[in-house]
Amino acid sequence: MRQDEEEAIQECRRERLALRKEHVKETREKKLLGEKNKQHEKEERDKLRALDVQHQQELKHEKEKELKAKAKKLKFHKAEIVEKNCLKQREIEKLNKEETETKRVQIDRERVLQQREKEKSEKFTKKQVPKKILHEKLAAVKKQQAAEENQREKQKLSREVAEEDAKVAKRQKDKQEKRAAAEKSIATQRAEKEHENKQKDRVEKEESLDWLKKLKQSDRLSLEEKKQEVNRIRQRNIKYTEGLLSRIAEEQALSKQQEREEMYAARKREEEIAEEEEQFQQYMQWKGKDLSAAQKARHRILLNGEGVPGYFCRETDEPLPKLTNEPTRFTKRYRECNSLQQAMVDVKTFCLPQLPRTGFAVQYPNYSSKDAGEPLATKVNAGARRNPAVEEKIKLYREKDKFKLTNKESSRLTVDLRPTHFPTIKTSGVGPAGRRSPPTGVESALPPITTKNAPAVKFPSSRMVLGDHTSVAGERLPRLATAQTKRIRRMQQTITLL
Repeated sequence: MRQDEEEAIQECRRERLALRKEHVKETREKKLLGEKNKQHEKEERDKLRALDVQHQQELKHEKEKELKAKAKKLKFHKAEIVEKNCLKQREIEKLNKEETETKRVQIDRERVLQQREKEKSEKFTKKQVPKKILHEKLAAVKKQQAAEENQREKQKLSREVAEEDAKVAKRQKDKQEKRAAAEKSIATQRAEKEHENKQKDRVEKEESLDWLKKLKQSDRLSLEEKKQEVNRIRQRNIKYTEGLLSRIAEEQALSKQQEREEMYAARKREEEIAEEEEQFQQYMQWKGKDLSAAQKARHRILLNGEGVPGYFCRETDEPLPKLTNEPTRFTKRYRECNSLQQAMVDVKTFCLPQLPRTGFAVQYPNYSSKDAGEPLATKVNAGARRNPAVEEKIKLYREKDKFKLTNKESSRLTVDLRPTHFPTIKTSGVGPAGRRSPPTGVESALPPITTKNAPAVKFPSSRMVLGDHTSVAGERLPRLATAQTKRIRRMQQTITLL
């Protein structure tokens, strides 16, 4: 025994070590996976940071290029202005130089003429007196010639100065004409550019207005299409509601017919049971004449419904032990009512309770979830729900699992206390019971009904209340169940009341 305990302890330790190793392995794997994820996230961050830096550098290079281009353009503009100023200054200097040169030439000529006159006067004084008259005459002639020559030179100089002034004026005029032409071309180019910009703005404005008109037209068309779609959906909903109401009315009429037939069958069955019980009472009274006094007394108690029915030993007349529960005892009594071969039974009359027509709620749900197949919540009275006694009986049945009837004659009366999901009823245009869904394009007018474990389910736009169906006019709608499911339900209600 101790060895077995030690082996069990060793086995437990080995299992703990294996679990610990497995746990350590899992933690290491999780840690490695976390490190890998962190590394991957770090690489992604580095890549994103590098891309951001690269993008910033590209933007910086583009800005530098733009600044360089602007500086270069400004430099070229300044150089052009400086060159124009230099040309203007050179022309002015050239004109000033030409003027100074002409003045210098004129002064030199006057000085030369004065020097010549002085030399002539000196030569004239040096000559002899006899020649004075001749010289005077000659001087007068020369003076006249010099005056004429001087006059000619002055005329020539004035003509040259006039020509030079005309040339300068012509150059100034040409320069002014060129400047005026350049200014005129710049003004015309500016006017053309402004005209082009205005034309472009006008075209863009017209295009934007056309686009806005098209957009408004498309919005109007889409709104019209949506309105048409809403009208179509409304018409489909109306048609579906009318069809559903007609089907509900047909099902209601069929259900009322079935209820009438079932009530007639139940009445007939009650009459048969009463007749069988009367025959059994007569048989027991006839059979009790041959029994002893004690047995007669015991039978009298049982026949009057007093005491607890049971079985007794044939030799000692002692009561046998009861190894049954309430559901099996009820089933056995019910079976003994149909078979007149038993001797010790409970002969009390038993009538099924009257089921109310209005305000009755089914104990089990009529509808199931479309996806999970679980029962949906029902709106029922608190009194119609399962009581703790029934829950205890069902639990007992599931634990023991001994409630099985083997009699072939009464196999149809087998009672199953487990929750019964009723079979699906298929009709034209309607899905299984509990899974009604509107056709495509028809929206539901009721809010979705949800449970703890079942998803939301939408029902068609008819006024349904689970467990208590009422139409728009307040009339009771038929329940979607067959005769078999109704019979099983009534038997379950009877067991619950017991």
